[in-house]
Amino acid sequence: MDITATTRKTNVQGTVCYFPALRVKDSDYKNTFVSRGDPLVTRKDALKYARIWRLGSMSAGFITDF
Repeated sequence: MDITATTRKTNVQGTVCYFPALRVKDSDYKNTFVSRGDPLVTRKDALKYARIWRLGSMSAGFITDF
């Protein structure tokens, strides 16, 4: 299982913004989970929060990385 921190691009009132996201790939399926909080202005910030989300989810046991 491969879990990758990534971002999703969106347009809010003419401004390009980004949502943190997690991409989960397995041999059987591929799924992307997008955070539905407030969008962030820079991709760098969204990627930082996606990495934090990934580590927090793994440490809490919600996502297991084999």
